[in-house]
Amino acid sequence: MTDKTVDTLGRLAQTVAVSLIVMALGWVGTAVTTAGEEIVRLQSEVQNLSEKLEQIDGVQAKIQRLETRVGILEDRSDRSDGEGG
Repeated sequence: MTDKTVDTLGRLAQTVAVSLIVMALGWVGTAVTTAGEEIVRLQSEVQNLSEKLEQIDGVQAKIQRLETRVGILEDRSDRSDGEGG
């Protein structure tokens, strides 16, 4: 092989290597972007679920208060029934 042929093959090998590196970087960039978008979507879902959990906690607290009131009213009713009979 002549020096010119070796030079050309060397440049071709460098071009192929650079092309492969650029393609790999492009793929990684796309993967990172996609992952970032997925993270944002998941954060939004977590926020929505947190808000719903807060609502459920509020409802549970109201139910507990109502159960307590019902218990008090039942006790009063039982005492009233016992006194009248």
